[in-house]
Amino acid sequence: LQTSNQAREFEKCLERDQLRPLLLADSAGQADAAAGFWPHFQEAAINFPPTYKFDAHTDRYDSSKKQRVPSWTDRILWKRDPQVRAKAYGSVQCLQSSDHRPIFAQFEVTVDLTDWEGPQSEANGGKKSSSVCTLM
Repeated sequence: LQTSNQAREFEKCLERDQLRPLLLADSAGQADAAAGFWPHFQEAAINFPPTYKFDAHTDRYDSSKKQRVPSWTDRILWKRDPQVRAKAYGSVQCLQSSDHRPIFAQFEVTVDLTDWEGPQSEANGGKKSSSVCTLM
């Protein structure tokens, strides 16, 4: 249960845009998560407000009887690899279609194409070709 002191602290953080204490509290249990597959993944720095739990179709955090503590429940993790660099990581606060706010990430990936021969394309008369892929 959320105590009244915790609720006041959260409100102060929101008023002053000081969400770092909330994020640190949100990830406090990660020391126990060092087992299993978690050490093989990474996440970019979170510099956006909590994305859950909102009253549906509003900017107001949960005002129901439960008054859930806002949190960063939607995350993007990737397998640790020095060739993968996060360029952007954020949330889209203006999309209010549910009790979550959508998040996004943009990555730069270095790929060694030294020995790559590329696919054969019938549309190009059998010539090798390449293309850019964007995942949404």
